[in-house]
Formats: sequence, C-alpha cells, structure tokens
Amino acid sequence: MALLHRWPLSNDFKDVVGTMDLAKYGSGSITQSKDGTYLDGSCGLKTTINQTELATFTLSLWATVEGYTGDHNLLFGSGIGAGGIGSNAYGILYHTSSNSILAMTGSGDIYNTTVSKDFYIGKRKNIIFSIENKNKMIVYVDGIKVIDKTIVSGSINNPLSIGGLSNSPINTANANFNFVRGTVADFRMYDDALSQDDINNIVDSGPNAPDLAVPINLTATVVDSQVTLLWNAVTGAAGYNVKRSTTAGGPYTPIATEVIGTTYVDENVTNGTTYYYVVTTIDGSGSESANSNEASATLLVNAPMNLIAIAGDSQVSLSWNAVEGAASCNVKRSTTAEGPYTSIATEVIGTTYVDENVTNGTTYYYVVTAIDGSGSESANSNEASVTPQAPSNQGLLRITMNDSSEREYELSHDEIKKFIEWCDRTVGTGKALYVFDKIYNVGEFRSRKEYLLFEKIISFEVMELTK
Repeated sequence: MALLHRWPLSNDFKDVVGTMDLAKYGSGSITQSKDGTYLDGSCGLKTTINQTELATFTLSLWATVEGYTGDHNLLFGSGIGAGGIGSNAYGILYHTSSNSILAMTGSGDIYNTTVSKDFYIGKRKNIIFSIENKNKMIVYVDGIKVIDKTIVSGSINNPLSIGGLSNSPINTANANFNFVRGTVADFRMYDDALSQDDINNIVDSGPNAPDLAVPINLTATVVDSQVTLLWNAVTGAAGYNVKRSTTAGGPYTPIATEVIGTTYVDENVTNGTTYYYVVTTIDGSGSESANSNEASATLLVNAPMNLIAIAGDSQVSLSWNAVEGAASCNVKRSTTAEGPYTSIATEVIGTTYVDENVTNGTTYYYVVTAIDGSGSESANSNEASVTPQAPSNQGLLRITMNDSSEREYELSHDEIKKFIEWCDRTVGTGKALYVFDKIYNVGEFRSRKEYLLFEKIISFEVMELTK
C-alpha cells in the first residue's frame, strides 16, 4: 500500500505528498476556504488519473456535515457530470428520504446502508471508499464497514478523472444531485485496498484523534566521530523521523524516516561542524507529531597522534602526525607531567615545531592540538617529555675489532678527533698502532696505556655525552 497523494485541506494537516508520480498519475490542485475546504457545490479539488494504472484504489476524507440541500446529496465520486453518474463511474451520496448512504454506479447498481441523519449533522466523520479490481465496492464510516458489494452490472472504471466532467471529486452539484453543506479535510488517495488495520490507523490519527505525542528528552552525544541520538519512547508510535540542521532552530532536513526504536546514529557528519537535531513521532497512517526538543552536537577535529620530542642544546624539536581536516595546530607546554599546559605557539602550519625558549637541565612536557577551519580545537595529543642539555665536550668512542670484541673509551672531542685522523688513511701507510692513555684505575702503576693495531680495527662509532 502506498499513499499516492494527500491534500490536507486544512492548516491542521501537513501536506504529505506520498509517492504520487505526477507524470504517471496526473496532478492535483485545491481551492481552500473557511476551516478546510467548504462544501458549497464547487469546492475546487480536482485531479486527473491515468485510466490504465489503477484497477484497485482507496479514497479517504473527513467530512463535517452542516446540512443538506435536497434528497440526493453528493459527497464525492468519479465520472459525475451534468447528466448524472457516467457509465462505469460511481458516487457516494447521502439520501435524506431514506436516511441512507448510497454507493451508486452509472450502470444502475445502488448499494445502501441505513443511518440516522443526525449521525452526521455537526460531527466530523471519516469516509473511506475502496474499489477492488474494478468490480468490488467497499465503504467505511469511522472505520466501520457499511457497504461491501460486488458490482453486478459490468465493472467500475479506474478513477479516471476524479470528479469527471465537473472535475470535482468532492461535493459536485448539478441537475441530478444536490450538495452537502459543511467542510472536508485530509483527502487521501491510496494505490491499493486497505486492510482493517490500515483503516483503523487512519481513523485513530484523524482530526478527531488527540495530537501525536512529541518525543521528549532528545540528547545528542559525539562518540567516535559519530553522533548518537537518544530519546524517550512514545506510546503507540509506529516509528520516528529524525531531522537535522546546521542552524539552531532549523529549518531541518529529514535524515532518517520510520526509525524503529529510540536511538539513531548519524554517521554522515563532518569534524568541526555543529549539528542540530529534532525527532518526530509517526503513527501507522503516516501522520507526524510536532518536533521534539532540539539537541546539538559538535564534532571536534581529531587530536594529533605520535607526538615526539627530541632534546638539543637549549632547544626541543617536536614532530607529530598530520590530522585530516586540520587547518593548523597549537603547541602547549608544561614543566609538570599532565599539565596544566600553556600555549607557546598557535596556528602552526605543518607537523613540526622547534621550541627555542627552554633552559638546559629542565624537563618539559608537551602536547599538541589540532584546529579546524572554524577555529574549533581538538583534544590534546599524547604527552611527550624531554630535558634539553648543553654539550659535555666529551664523547664515547666505541671500536669493534675483527674478533667481534668491542673497546669503549670516554674521550674529549680533541682526543676523538686525533683518533679519527689516525684511522683516516690508506692501508699500508701511517703508524700501525694507536696508543690510549688510561687515566682511570692506575693504582700502583705510574701509567696505563692500551695499543690498538690498525689492521685489527673493523669499525668505530662516536656518541656525544651530555653533562
């Protein structure tokens, strides 16, 4: 079952278009007056329907009767013109002399159910009319089936031009029929026969029904770069519609319809953007409540990762991973682990920064945050700590011998330079031995010396020592 079209005919109803394919089924227009559309013999609602498309269909409307103008008072129909009901067309009338609802066809079939005239006067009633496969006619009043007949004289045509020659499906007056005085609202067209549950949903959600309850306590929470929405359940709800805006107060655009349950995760979001959400209740007929409270959520840009700090002489070099969507970064520092941190550089472009305002021997703790194009700031990166040191003028010389053994010597820069100069030569030239004076663990000896043979040396490395 699909709602082809819905004409609210009252400011009390939202205009729900449904799935009407205008190229396939035609178009509709209305002229409104008073409360909804006033029944005065030419209420102005019309549409053209492709005859080849609908063998089964359902029409529904709410009518409030104020009075009658004659014996045969037409409510709505198809194929009705100045000459009466056309061949294979139909009409729904209230017959005052017999206190009956009449379902008539142009082939001469008349089906009726007796009701009191007072049953309608001053009371808003739902009238539903179904045609099944062109040869079965069913009429409901306020959800109660009052006519269920198979057509005996031919078949009813599709709803060719609802209203026929007069182009009015509701309340057409002509030489053969009088019209009903009153108002109508919420005229609907469906592409199938409706079940009793469908009928009940229409009646329960109509103008006589209380307004649908609005969802309350809507909350929006950012979790893993998504927005999770939660709200309280509404008794009798068939589902919920979720709507979103990037402006407080709307207008809102639906992002999810007929949501089952009281939670929804919005994954189609962008870091650095604030979103505003509302939720509405829908019932089984598709009627919708007013908006819930508005809930907002701002997705922050992701925090930088893998912050590294490298100490130097009176400076610290920082580096970190690039952040998607970040326009720049802020660098913050503390002399206490885990802060509090003070910004030392803002709007840094790139993924490196050198802090030159440091004191050798002091330990510093750093974090970096990302900033998006709107100025929103991420959470802190990991903390990186380091202690800058001045050079010690000492180095560690580690020599690897051809027997894989290693020798280590703590030497001044000048001594290391002399060793490198001795090694930097061609095999077979220069002195064969290099002598190291050992000034530690001399004990009772006047001196200690160690001699290394050039041809036994495989490699060496130099490491600068801090103080």
